[in-house]
Amino acid sequence: MSRILYAWEVGDHNGHVVPYLPLLKALRAREHEVMVAARDTGEVGAKVHAAGLALAQAPVCLRTFAGLAADSVDYSEILQHHGYAHEPTLLGLALGWRALFDAFRPDLVIANNAPLALWTAQHRRIPRIRLGSGFNCPPLEAPMPELRPGTGDTRERRAAGDARVVATVNAIAAKIGEAPIAHVRDLFAGCDTWLFTLPELDHYGARSGAPYLGLPAFTPARVDATVPGAPQVFAYVRMDHPHTEQLLAALQKLDRPAVVCCPDIDDERLAGFSSARVRISREPLDAREALAHARVVVNHAGHNLTAESLLSGVPVLALPGHLEQDLVALNVERIGVGLRVPFSQRHPKLHAALLRLLTEPEFRTRALGFAAERRPSSSEDFLETLCNECLQRKAA
Repeated sequence: MSRILYAWEVGDHNGHVVPYLPLLKALRAREHEVMVAARDTGEVGAKVHAAGLALAQAPVCLRTFAGLAADSVDYSEILQHHGYAHEPTLLGLALGWRALFDAFRPDLVIANNAPLALWTAQHRRIPRIRLGSGFNCPPLEAPMPELRPGTGDTRERRAAGDARVVATVNAIAAKIGEAPIAHVRDLFAGCDTWLFTLPELDHYGARSGAPYLGLPAFTPARVDATVPGAPQVFAYVRMDHPHTEQLLAALQKLDRPAVVCCPDIDDERLAGFSSARVRISREPLDAREALAHARVVVNHAGHNLTAESLLSGVPVLALPGHLEQDLVALNVERIGVGLRVPFSQRHPKLHAALLRLLTEPEFRTRALGFAAERRPSSSEDFLETLCNECLQRKAA
């Protein structure tokens, strides 16, 4: 039996953990001991517990810092917002990871956006895997590659950001007796990379020879639009997005069967926007069941639901809320399988966008073609590889 630590340090919402729970649960069924160290235990704790896995609080940055760029151009600038430009904060985080490693003594570390966990494992010569979407697993370049397309020449800025993070890491490395790094990419040195995305949705663009694994534990839905009363529109949105209330109004005007999951909707809006044709739920819905009948999916361009929609042949209306989502939305628009409504657009024409996706056949045709050409890799194949990797490296 091996001890496997799954680590999540940077980023928001449960997509860093929940999609991978079937894999972790299956590892536990193979008699490995699995612990999830999560950035937000409240977000994922109940599901981790239901999967029969141990849960720990990951060391996370609780501060905000003045003087940092609001719109990060690369991964190094993202890390600066999480304490990687502030020596006392990063020292505390590093010491926290060391203590967690001392307590659990992992034989393998699997990291989803957890560079300090990987750095800690590197110094202890523990086998390590980084996994996630393209955004969570940036290409290892120096400086780190640009995230925002069309922003002009950012190399000088990215080099300065790389140097700032490196200086902070090396300052704490000297205090805790670890080797210095030369570039941010060195935090990930020696990692295997498992990309749970599709080349067309990779936030950094398709990577030649990259190990694209599709989606974790995903089975393409049966597409059947002929079932009477089945929802033609499936939406997964939040009220904290500026376009959500307008979307609900557009769905009422559209007068097509629709089902909406909106976890943070209040009682007044829930009653006001619900109807015989529009069903709204705060509770999670079975996305695969909805995708089996939907003709359009509306979401905030979250990576996994967007990918599941396209693998089911369903076009997407993307309402991104931040950079990671906007990169997914730009890819959806680029390959012609949906429409993107920017966060900054003040008066979005959502009713018209829904009508286009429902009535203009080319969106549906391209989405069905996309689904027909791609077969996601088997999660079981990945799991067997992961188990073998763990056991072989432990034995070595």
